[in-house]
Amino acid sequence: MKYLVSCILAFSFLGGPTAVGRDQFMPVSLIQLIATPEKFDSKLVHVQGFLGLEREHSFLYVHEEDAKHWLVSNAIWVEPSEQMRRDAEKINIMYVEIEGLFQAGHERHEYFLSGGITQIRKCAAWSNPQHPISLRNQDRKNK
Repeated sequence: MKYLVSCILAFSFLGGPTAVGRDQFMPVSLIQLIATPEKFDSKLVHVQGFLGLEREHSFLYVHEEDAKHWLVSNAIWVEPSEQMRRDAEKINIMYVEIEGLFQAGHERHEYFLSGGITQIRKCAAWSNPQHPISLRNQDRKNK
């Protein structure tokens, strides 16, 4: 848990708009995207969150519990790439890291006022809720 909190804090501090070049992805927290979407509009971002892929709508939530209870104020929409659709079994209902273009606003999804991510270049599983990354790290230390 301490490792996860440290990672989140590190990404938060590195997320400033001047921290990265024009064609590079800036690490940013999902909370920053939700709270200040205008700061990241049309920027390439690298973000982590809980992914819920659905046929019509896909969302990146702050937490698994937010997805279970459909707390839309704690999410942004995601426009899945073809690769994400092919990898759906590996990434759906998982914590993932995504790199793509952030679009502020809600033109595509009326409930998600902050915005969403398009043109996704990378989406990879980060942590499985059934076996969290912090437990895997702890298991390695105990061996």
